[in-house]
Amino acid sequence: MFQFGLPLEAVGCLQVGAEFSLCLRVLRAVHLVRFAHEAARPPILGPATLEVHRVSPFRRLRQKRTALLPRRTVHVFDDLPGRRATLKTRAGASAPGLQRGSAFLSKRLCMHDPNRYPQDHLDRLNAAARRRRRTAAGNLGRTDLTVSLSVAVRLWIGALVGFVAFLAVPLCAQQENVSQDKPVKAVGDKQFLVTTREGSGTLRYFGTGSLDGNAKVTRALIVIHGLLRNADEYERTGEAVLAASHAAGANTLLITPQFLAQIDVKAHGLPAETLRWEPQTWNDGYPAAGPAPLSAYSALDAILLRLADRARFPALREIVVAGHSAGGQMVQRYAVVGRAPDAVMSGPVAVRFVVANPSSYLYFDGERPHGDGFAPFDAAACPQYNRWKYGVEDPPPYVTGSWSETEERFVTRNVTYLLGRLDIDPNHPVLDKSCSGEAEGPYRLARGEAYVRYLKLRHPSGTAQSLAEVAGVDHDARGMFASACGLAVLFGDPRTPCVGPERI
Repeated sequence: MFQFGLPLEAVGCLQVGAEFSLCLRVLRAVHLVRFAHEAARPPILGPATLEVHRVSPFRRLRQKRTALLPRRTVHVFDDLPGRRATLKTRAGASAPGLQRGSAFLSKRLCMHDPNRYPQDHLDRLNAAARRRRRTAAGNLGRTDLTVSLSVAVRLWIGALVGFVAFLAVPLCAQQENVSQDKPVKAVGDKQFLVTTREGSGTLRYFGTGSLDGNAKVTRALIVIHGLLRNADEYERTGEAVLAASHAAGANTLLITPQFLAQIDVKAHGLPAETLRWEPQTWNDGYPAAGPAPLSAYSALDAILLRLADRARFPALREIVVAGHSAGGQMVQRYAVVGRAPDAVMSGPVAVRFVVANPSSYLYFDGERPHGDGFAPFDAAACPQYNRWKYGVEDPPPYVTGSWSETEERFVTRNVTYLLGRLDIDPNHPVLDKSCSGEAEGPYRLARGEAYVRYLKLRHPSGTAQSLAEVAGVDHDARGMFASACGLAVLFGDPRTPCVGPERI
């Protein structure tokens, strides 16, 4: 019987939280050859289920593939228990019919992340699949006409399916590979007025509640979106994290601010008082383009101070600010220069920061990683390497005070560097490949581990910060935060699921 499944990358591209997808370019280069190769394998007679594991640079996911003659069925399970997207076609289905079905499947899957199953569960399923294949192995030696016809039919179907999958994947790639210079698809359904000495403006945000107040909330989780300003997807990631946390996430308020660009305000017809920035300036702390020159850091200050208002949130004990990728860059810089955390922590509310897989970090001097240590970087090779956001030169107007005092305050703040052990692609589409970024290391995991060593060398007496690494996850926001390690970090549980939890 013919073993069929959509290409693994065609399903794997449907991830939420990553700013871009690798699947389209991989598909163009690989899949037609791959399908012809798989279709030419000796047939296994009888139904069989194959469990496929994907490792770096792709995410691991489960794909259930069943025998497909006379009916072909693909089940791909998403992150919500009991929900799945299914494509069913008959062996003689026309190409337009297959295309419509694959388009439907792509639309369904682009809405949700593939589910991660516990490793022991996957191991049991794989063992069962291997037993079924061994049972059928005696049939592999057949050379009669039936087998020859089976191989020919499978070659034809493999080519057809590869073509259909090629048509289906761009639907997902279009969703994930949206340029940061294009308007966002969704705008936050809640508004918060930010007022500072520079002026005021309305910040849009998503949340499981509002910033108006809630007497039952004991923890606030602020999730910072990535480069695409897709706060709606990060809100869904945060909701999935809360669902996975069970009792640990009880009475937690999720807030996902959205740092819009001018193109978003124009495209969605938003009021003139809506805060907006130029793309790629919000996470660096530069002034807004309108209606007032507010830093996104000032907006975070306002959110923290509102949450610390005991009249509105009398039971609040903790605020966790977490960001992945570009959001992780913002959280790391804000942890260094943010003004509100000190004011908040002077009361009964603690503030923690979770910095997940950023492309770069703020260094306090001109040294950069060199071998196992650090050395002054060659400024002639990259004159901008020590300017903000990579170094301390020419910071935005929000940043005030001496750098020595700022650094001493920074290392007393509770910061966790949450790194994916498989985030090791030096050519990742949204990795910072500028000479300033490359000066910090070849890929994100190396850059994060180097920065931890840097802080240790500069502060041998210790800091209030820590490192936690997530096994089996690459550049994937939901994979990071919803992992056992990520949940432990976000909700203050023991970090036994993490790889080498380490105090800096």
